[in-house]
Amino acid sequence: MLETLFRDVGFGVRMLRKNALVTTAAVVSLSLALGACLAAFSLVDALIFRPLPGSRSARRSSLAMCSIGSASALPLAADHVAG
Repeated sequence: MLETLFRDVGFGVRMLRKNALVTTAAVVSLSLALGACLAAFSLVDALIFRPLPGSRSARRSSLAMCSIGSASALPLAADHVAG
């Protein structure tokens, strides 16, 4: 069983050496395909799987303005959502 595997691998290597142009075309096309898949996964990972930095609701807080007639016109921090 293992001997057959070694013979098959040896035959494959000999055929790849014999047809250098076909081997080069196969390696280049596989490299481009792998690069395209990695780029697509990186894009999907960045846009879909990882949340945006501002979208964490546990770290959000809001500001409210006091009316002009009150003692202070400075913005007041509303209740902070603890998470």
